[in-house]
Amino acid sequence: MKEIINLNFNNTEYEVEVTGNVDKIEGFIYYSLKFDEENSILISKYDGEKWRMVNMKDHDFFAQKLGEIIENTP
Repeated sequence: MKEIINLNFNNTEYEVEVTGNVDKIEGFIYYSLKFDEENSILISKYDGEKWRMVNMKDHDFFAQKLGEIIENTP
């Protein structure tokens, strides 16, 4: 899965490239969110747990919100 979603953070619009990945481990999913060439975020969720930020520490709140947006995007 690869698509572009429009997000607004702090009154700034971003066209974020979202790439969904499914690991070989059942129940483990993760998404790469690329804001531009230098800025990207990797979030993951395992077996129904909370969304977590993989490549940043202490940002699980942000990961949870991004994961919810992805899950609710048609």
